[in-house]
Amino acid sequence: MQVNKYYSKIEIEPIENIDIFKRVEFVNKAALKLVKHFSEHDLDYINILQALQCTPICISKIPKNTTPANYSYKEQVIYISDKIELSLENEYIWHELIHRIQECKNKNGKLTQLGLCCIRDTKVQGHAINEAAIQYVVKNLLNSERSLVEIYSMKIPTKSKNYYPILTNLIEQLVLLFGDYQLVDSALNSNEEFKYIVIDTLGEDNYLAIEEKFDKILETKNNIMQSNNEIEFSKNIDNIKKIYIETQDLILKSYFNNIIKRI
Repeated sequence: MQVNKYYSKIEIEPIENIDIFKRVEFVNKAALKLVKHFSEHDLDYINILQALQCTPICISKIPKNTTPANYSYKEQVIYISDKIELSLENEYIWHELIHRIQECKNKNGKLTQLGLCCIRDTKVQGHAINEAAIQYVVKNLLNSERSLVEIYSMKIPTKSKNYYPILTNLIEQLVLLFGDYQLVDSALNSNEEFKYIVIDTLGEDNYLAIEEKFDKILETKNNIMQSNNEIEFSKNIDNIKKIYIETQDLILKSYFNNIIKRI
């Protein structure tokens, strides 16, 4: 399955599963904190708890330059590095917990929706914008403040300086224009309300173009991590800066052009 393509390349070496009593206690606290923090979204505490309680958390050796927590949709296991603690203050662990509760499957057990990400037989649509939405939710949950981050020779303000800073910055720009209620709701309840509210103002073609640019940023970022020579590395850096500027430009121009038409 395409959604597992990236994770299948990660050489994770499992060490041991976290004790069931410790895991259940941890996910109980996680589910309660999530539901309490986002109380206005009427999250289903029981369903969230059941999903997390039946998900093993495995301490593992995870390669360098790889996030210290990873959720495998195929195995339905959360792998965490032996270098980190199982903590509700860890953004990487929260990110994977939310991945787990996003899962929507059809009657045949196939994934169909993950937050803002729609999964079809031949295409995964909205993967990167969903990653940004999750990270926005996580940083909101942890009450993180916005800070200035220098990355790829750019200085950008974002709540997520360590994980997906560029994508989170762009999703924050959409939040500035549309608010975050529908974004959070779509991320946690796996619906398309945020997509619809953005399309209503920007138009479907513009939304899909923005979604595609998010994907290109994520793909280029992964290419940067795999670059083997200086020329290739520099080319990818320039490319990600170019796509970031194009995405920002598309968001703002499509918004104001359509708002002016309504006025």
